[in-house]
Amino acid sequence: MTGATSGNAVFVTDLDYENVLTATTKVVDKFHSEWGSDNTLLTNFAGVEIKMSISLALSVGLDVQHNTTPPAPRKQTDMVSTVNLVYAF
Repeated sequence: MTGATSGNAVFVTDLDYENVLTATTKVVDKFHSEWGSDNTLLTNFAGVEIKMSISLALSVGLDVQHNTTPPAPRKQTDMVSTVNLVYAF
């Protein structure tokens, strides 16, 4: 770290969407953005959660992240797919 500071403003937004399709199925989407003069970061997660019992659910999702100025050698867009077993108590 160089100790240098920057006076740039950053605008942050969040949008969350959730829709219960049936008693056992839920769709979610979470969007996050950070806008600055030097860089923009956009993140979106979309997923489906299916209840298998009172305590167990299966969750499947896709997380996409886009950065206009990523550090080298990273790509501008990253995608991660997830499969989770959710336990509620």
